Amino acid sequence: MGFPVNAKLGLAMRFDVVIDGYDLGSWSTCKGLSVSFKYEKVKELGEHTMNAFIPGWVEYPPVSLQRAMVKSDWSKTKDWLQVVASAPWLLTDSPIGDIAGGVSASVDGGEASLHAEIGGGAAGLAIAGPSSGKITLRDAGLEEVASWELDNVLPSAWKAPQFDANGKAVAIETLELVHEGFLVCLNV
Repeated sequence: MGFPVNAKLGLAMRFDVVIDGYDLGSWSTCKGLSVSFKYEKVKELGEHTMNAFIPGWVEYPPVSLQRAMVKSDWSKTKDWLQVVASAPWLLTDSPIGDIAGGVSASVDGGEASLHAEIGGGAAGLAIAGPSSGKITLRDAGLEEVASWELDNVLPSAWKAPQFDANGKAVAIETLELVHEGFLVCLNV
């Protein structure tokens, strides 16, 4: 099967990662963007020719991002990680005003939001509302081919490169994200 001449093919090396409005910079790999449907196999009494399946859970594994350390990209990711680490639900002993930089909180339409200014850049982080992330696959002309909207995204790990004075490798950082899925429940 061939593709039409004007087909917009997604290129595995062209993708964006944006979380809560933060463009987290360029990444070289994105792994774990998948969904698994779990079913329970039921063996009915007297039925020996087939099994029935009962729908179970839908599971989303963590998404793992990797890239070479670049100062401009690391500062974007670091700013976002600082805002998440400074979120009031994590700071049980610290008042909101103690977060480095400037902080203001507001309520708009019943949803609370936190505005933190860290390292000269401003960022908004929803406290009561869901955080969102988007991974966008692009074609050769940088146009969107497909995108995945991740619900309730949080970092589960960030790993620094391994340092070795005898090595010649590029320093690689890893960011792992957990989320509650990218498929919308239709409630039909």
